[in-house]
Amino acid sequence: MGYVVGVDSGATKTEVRLLSPHGLTIAVKRLRGFNAMRDHHERFHSVVSETIKEVLREHRIPGVDILLMGVAGARERERNSLMSLFKKKGFFKEVYVFPDYIVAHYSAFEGRVGVVVVAGTGSVAYGFDGKRGVIKGALGPLLDDPGSAFFIGKRAFQRILCGKTDGEVLKEVVSERDIEGNLIDYVKTLPYSDLVRFISALAPHLIKRAEKGQTEERKIVDEAVTCLVEYVKEIFKVLNLDSHTPVSVSGGLFGSTFFFETFKKTLKERMKGVEVSIARKPQSLGAAMLAMRMLKGYKIPYPL
Repeated sequence: MGYVVGVDSGATKTEVRLLSPHGLTIAVKRLRGFNAMRDHHERFHSVVSETIKEVLREHRIPGVDILLMGVAGARERERNSLMSLFKKKGFFKEVYVFPDYIVAHYSAFEGRVGVVVVAGTGSVAYGFDGKRGVIKGALGPLLDDPGSAFFIGKRAFQRILCGKTDGEVLKEVVSERDIEGNLIDYVKTLPYSDLVRFISALAPHLIKRAEKGQTEERKIVDEAVTCLVEYVKEIFKVLNLDSHTPVSVSGGLFGSTFFFETFKKTLKERMKGVEVSIARKPQSLGAAMLAMRMLKGYKIPYPL
């Protein structure tokens, strides 16, 4: 057959992509986010599998050779659990589950030397020198995930509650979600994963206000950017990478030109000569392209 599916799953959204044997995208589906350590794996399996089945029926495709998933926050235990579940209850010849940063790195560099920074709901940086891999971040919301949307949103929420800034950012999110009654009571009732999404949803609004010159908001953005830049510096130091090593960024926060330019400027100030660019292809496409190569016998070079 030669059909493959690539999945990019984070706390805010999951994207499922089906590729033809010629490497062409047949369909892309966007689903709810998934927290590998908190959400039910059975439910995730059910939603993703049913989505893929619907796409296959719609396009009259008999099956899939490889399902390859990049899952944010998934440690080895969670990855093994998901892989076992999709193999046992799935209809795929082969199933692979990797950390999201591995898929992000492959999407950007296809196994070559480089450093990738992913900043969405969570944050992580990963460097690869051709033999060794170094991870920074991926700490999860309980440890703030420095540089992430949750990190920014939590800082904003704290400042609002302490009266250090006005509540306009919060009002915008509340308006979007049609929340009625006492906000604190509402937040207290949210399940863990929904609470993380709610707090993270403050970040884009705060970044826009920082861009307009709001002092407190700018401080938060600068703090987040500094955390991410420090991750990159540490990776360069540990792997002894030279200044020509490329850095690629991806994730929702870098969808803001202001956030990206702030990161780029700070990185260049602290690491002379290092070039940074935004990832050109979606991670679901990177996952599917990696699956396509593995179908032809490619062995991933990254240590796991």
